Amino acid sequence: MAAIHLARSELMSIALPVIKPSDAKAWADCKRRVWLDNKAKLTIFPSQDQFEQLIIDLGLEHENTVLDALSAKTTVKTASSAGDTQRLMAEKVPVIYQAELVDESRQITGKPDFLILHESGHYQAADAKLSLNDKKKEIQIQLGVYRELLANPLPAIVFLGNGEQALIGDESQSIATKFLTQMRVLLNEASEPAVRYSHSTCKICPYNSHCKPTFEAHDELSMLYGLPLHKRV
Repeated sequence: MAAIHLARSELMSIALPVIKPSDAKAWADCKRRVWLDNKAKLTIFPSQDQFEQLIIDLGLEHENTVLDALSAKTTVKTASSAGDTQRLMAEKVPVIYQAELVDESRQITGKPDFLILHESGHYQAADAKLSLNDKKKEIQIQLGVYRELLANPLPAIVFLGNGEQALIGDESQSIATKFLTQMRVLLNEASEPAVRYSHSTCKICPYNSHCKPTFEAHDELSMLYGLPLHKRV
């Protein structure tokens, strides 16, 4: 099925919540966080976690390194919108940076770091990831959804943190489909989903102050180290 691309103003008029593959990591970690990210109107304070900020900074540095490497080899143009992305694709620009792809029929919008023109005349989505493992769930989901948005058989490309490249092909289809299906159900729910407390994920979550009082009020046993996660609130 060919993807249908719209300008952002048109996308925002769609009645159903828009699914973003950039939500893949949050979806894999905590379904409530994805719901809150998309549907809640809460005041969230920026993370003060130094390690998390370091990862963000290193990720941007890695992306810029990939951008510089591509720019040294061929023409790279930056897209400003979904419409501009379509224009640059029509012009067969060798590399499009900060692209935006939209599928109206399924209300999905994705922003791959790069679109790279293949010798076949089609584009390949590409992302710069600090990870050394292209099998991570969130990577498979993001690149798998980008492939669906581009609607061609070419594999997507991952520029890994060690300088190597990996290809994401049809093996990502199953997890990408599961993500899209569950996200549509999740975003259609009127209230935030029940979840378990997790020390590792909740501690650094920006919604910790929103969720923790409820966990405490329900005497959530998983807040105690060493106990199995069995209770949902």
